[in-house]
Amino acid sequence: MTNKIPFSIQQSVFTRYLRWTGLFGWSAFWLTMYGTLSIPILIDDEFALRWLGIHAIWMGLLWVLSILYIIWYTKQYVAGLKYELDGDTVRINQGVFTLQRKAIPLDRVTDIMLTQGIVMRWFGIWQMDVQTASLGSMGGPEGTLFAIAEPKHVRDTLLAARSQVVSN
Repeated sequence: MTNKIPFSIQQSVFTRYLRWTGLFGWSAFWLTMYGTLSIPILIDDEFALRWLGIHAIWMGLLWVLSILYIIWYTKQYVAGLKYELDGDTVRINQGVFTLQRKAIPLDRVTDIMLTQGIVMRWFGIWQMDVQTASLGSMGGPEGTLFAIAEPKHVRDTLLAARSQVVSN
């Protein structure tokens, strides 16, 4: 039987991060849509003004529905995340509508990179990219682990496990 080591996720912080970035993106989208579709206001016409009012109500409703969807989706996404070291394999489980189950053999891992962008820094979370020499990854990471608690310790654990697998 293999030894499974689960990696804990900063669920509440990651949920807040996803919600804020999602809300910002969707709000920018809806403001852009409203701005471009409200051009008829420049035409001093009663029909155009009525159309703009109806349009504003629909855009507001869609914006509220987008917010509710983001809140629901982020909760489901974070609840479905699971990362673990299973013997000589890193397992990544994620997804809401399409479930993804990845198994990355440690003997194929070439690099483990920690990344923290400016918004991630505000929230105190890291992104860990597991890189392999595989052609299927198309130059990107084979797997990505988000919001791992103690990411440097997890990286050191994975590298130590990789060294042990490669030496055997």
